[in-house]
Amino acid sequence: MNMTLTRLGFANAAGFLSTLVMPIGILVLVAMMVLPLPAFLLDTFFITNILVSLLVLMVALHTYRPLDFSSFPSLLLIATVLRLGLNVASTRIILSNGHEGTSAAGKVIEVGSAVTYCEVSDHVILSTFGNCGHCADCEVGDPGNCAVGMGGLSQPYAEGDQALYNFANIGAFVQETIVAENQCIPIPKEMPLTSAALIGCGVMTGTGAVFNRAQVQLGDTCVVIGAGGVGLNVIQAAKLVGASQIIAIDRIPEKEKLATEFGATDFILAEDDLDMVNAVKQLSGGGVHHAFEVVGHAGLLADAINMTRAGGNVCAVGVPDLTATVTYNFQSLHQNKNLMGIRAGGAKPRKDFRTLTNLYMNGQLKLDEMISNTAGLDGLIGAFDAMRAGTEARTVLLPHG
Repeated sequence: MNMTLTRLGFANAAGFLSTLVMPIGILVLVAMMVLPLPAFLLDTFFITNILVSLLVLMVALHTYRPLDFSSFPSLLLIATVLRLGLNVASTRIILSNGHEGTSAAGKVIEVGSAVTYCEVSDHVILSTFGNCGHCADCEVGDPGNCAVGMGGLSQPYAEGDQALYNFANIGAFVQETIVAENQCIPIPKEMPLTSAALIGCGVMTGTGAVFNRAQVQLGDTCVVIGAGGVGLNVIQAAKLVGASQIIAIDRIPEKEKLATEFGATDFILAEDDLDMVNAVKQLSGGGVHHAFEVVGHAGLLADAINMTRAGGNVCAVGVPDLTATVTYNFQSLHQNKNLMGIRAGGAKPRKDFRTLTNLYMNGQLKLDEMISNTAGLDGLIGAFDAMRAGTEARTVLLPHG
């Protein structure tokens, strides 16, 4: 009797668990499409899916009775749905980080008949500014304000009837790309392309925030919230112009070493219970001349306003959700403070890229030190994972491995 009850209990438990398989599978599939997956897990799922598909194929080739195929529709459906989920997950990761592919350098392999600014075999850095060249902003030398070339999906070319799109006028996660003439800035061939590739986006944004927008002066004090790839360039640019104090803030302790190497005089570890505003005021004697929010977090921008002394600059370098709102105490901003948005460091690429190139060639700009890793295009997802984890400053993708 006891044995019979035990067997019934196991049978009921097994039946109950089997009813949960489908809902749990659906939840996992939805989570996989919504939540970012680490590269190793995505690779594991892809391998599993391919193995299941091969297994179904091999079994089908050795099945001779029609009734033996009865389970195949379910298996095929599961394999197909899993692959669909994996495609969505991998595409989501690439698109959500697509702007990271806007910093690129390479060799010109072909030019149009009307191109005069660069030639085949030139080494160039690519600019995201696909500006028109003839609107009011372009005419006065502010290509970053051109409404035509503000970055985004464009359709500059096609292959047959197939429309080809790129991101921010570049789309550099490829071996070859097509860009407008005014996006190619020639550089000396002696400059390593791996280092030059950093200039177009992160380096220009960080250094331009200091040189072009905040215009930090000798002896000024600065705080940089976020010591990632862009933040490090804010730090080294502030050091280049002679800032007397550069306070770096980050939540990752390992960032202190890099921040110090790039020129930070102080480092604050952003722990959950820390009053960062008070910490900065204590270190700077009441507030800094320039506060750079590089993370892209609305709450941190409000903190940056309060870290700045009267008459100082509050620089919104990081980009949050474009629908985000910032809440701050008006009294703080009212003290003659300047709140400024910063797009691509307020760059004038033909002038600024050459300046940055010359600084590097003269040993004054750290670029090689920013490269934590290199990888082929198949290392794209892993590079995104490292970037989100904050474990690397920059990974450079090599188009031919």
